Amino acid sequence: MIKIVGFIKEEDIYTISGLATLYFSDGLPLSIIFDRLKDTKFKPSWIHLFNELKDNGMNNERIFHLLHEQIFESYGKEYRDIILNKLWQIVNKTS
Repeated sequence: MIKIVGFIKEEDIYTISGLATLYFSDGLPLSIIFDRLKDTKFKPSWIHLFNELKDNGMNNERIFHLLHEQIFESYGKEYRDIILNKLWQIVNKTS
């Protein structure tokens, strides 16, 4: 189920969770999901997405590989690198 889990005031955008369901259940590539969100007031909650992928049996290495490709396709290298760096710091802090 897609849920609003946050709000980025500077961007006037809501962050949402539940995107892994579309990936696993509906078979939608994450890049297509991300592309659809770009023209809306919604953005993935990256940590929620990471945790949802992990809860569905993916290991950290596979998740980072998947997100590396899919974020790049939709948002470009610079944004991808920022997001993955932040996720890496969060994941390694809690491991």
